Amino acid sequence: MNKRFLSNIFRKHTSDNLEISNSVKDSYEYDNKNIKKIKKILIVDDAHINRYVLKKYIEKIDKDIISLEAESGFKCLEILNNNDDIDIIFIDLIMPGMSGIDTTIEIRKYNKSIKIFGVTGQIEKREKLISKGMNGVFFKPVNYNELKNIFYN
Repeated sequence: MNKRFLSNIFRKHTSDNLEISNSVKDSYEYDNKNIKKIKKILIVDDAHINRYVLKKYIEKIDKDIISLEAESGFKCLEILNNNDDIDIIFIDLIMPGMSGIDTTIEIRKYNKSIKIFGVTGQIEKREKLISKGMNGVFFKPVNYNELKNIFYN
């Protein structure tokens, strides 16, 4: 995909939700000393545009956070095996090969402390996802201000 195409999709996505327009962004000023010490995150989604949008949101929250990306549950596990300093995982629930739920179950076998948030366009029961080891869920399109709360609360 070329950058112009992605830029147009991102612009449409954000303008539809009005989540990071200047008026909204300016009305949510946060004090940098209140930000949690989140240094590295992993975004797992088989759709490039979803990874791109989430990464752009996180860059708006804190440009110093390192964002790694994986296009599958298998790649997620490989990245986690080579990076023991990831603070948060944002994972799509429906992916080919290994679902976000199955990936979470595998992660929880050896890492109980990493924060994992499901990201889905499907209506899922939050309690079901929590019982599978997730810390929470975001529904697509991800709400920028809800996402920001993870980093400041």
